[in-house]
Amino acid sequence: NRAQVLAGLGRLEESVADLDQSREIFRGMGSMLESYPLAQMADVYALRGDFALARAGYEEAIRLGDETQDLQALVPSLSGLARLIASDDPGRARDLADRAAQVASVIGHVRALLAQGFVALSAGSTELARAKAVEAADVARSRQDLPGLAEAMELEAATLVDETRARSLLEQARRVWEEIDAPIGLARVDMALAGLPGGGSDLAEAS
Repeated sequence: NRAQVLAGLGRLEESVADLDQSREIFRGMGSMLESYPLAQMADVYALRGDFALARAGYEEAIRLGDETQDLQALVPSLSGLARLIASDDPGRARDLADRAAQVASVIGHVRALLAQGFVALSAGSTELARAKAVEAADVARSRQDLPGLAEAMELEAATLVDETRARSLLEQARRVWEEIDAPIGLARVDMALAGLPGGGSDLAEAS
């Protein structure tokens, strides 16, 4: 849990250190719960751009989750791997995301819907991506999942040709990331805003 918070705060190396320790504890106990730190470590590797390590982590976490049929462990791993390979292997990515989204009851359902949306966006299916973004946002609001809500707004913005609506969604997402002190999400939204017409000058004025 501490590692997840550290990753959200952008303290990735500290997060990895905690996850390493957690994984060793579970492994020493012979516990299949090792899939949890594995999946989280893969998330951190993906954030750092270490995609080979991230893929290996997700695949091992999926293997362990399949052995125990631990859906709470499987959904984040399936979703993470789907987004990671969306551009390289769209067919498998779609299958992984769809499998994750079939489980609506677990905590990671918003993440699964987002995975479906980002995979669809990567494949050029903007209408489907927008529908998944709206669905993810609705579920996130009902569950008070602020990071999920912010990502859903980012995803919807990426599907729009209406620059005014896209900017509004990104600005809302930015406020959420700012509220929860999440610098990586904040930086990603700032980059998206800068890519809109006049975006760079708006950011300069805001700073």
